[in-house]
Amino acid sequence: MTAAVYTALGGVAIAAIALIYSALKDMRQGANEDGKTSAILKSVNDKLGKLDEKMTRNDSRIESIMERVIAVEQSAKQAHHRIDELRDEIHSK
Repeated sequence: MTAAVYTALGGVAIAAIALIYSALKDMRQGANEDGKTSAILKSVNDKLGKLDEKMTRNDSRIESIMERVIAVEQSAKQAHHRIDELRDEIHSK
């Protein structure tokens, strides 16, 4: 073999090594990015869980308030009815 063949084979070997190194570097970088993405998604998931808990608590509070509002509305309706009766009695005398 001549020096030109050795040089060509050396160039091919160096190119192959550079290609493998680049591929490994890209895989490591991708793995790091996947790890960061996974951490961000875990954080978002935790925050969504907390929001869901708050919504559940708020739903029960809203139901309680609605029940109280209904009771107040019924009481006000009865009071207005009694007021109307008293007004009618006063005007009829």
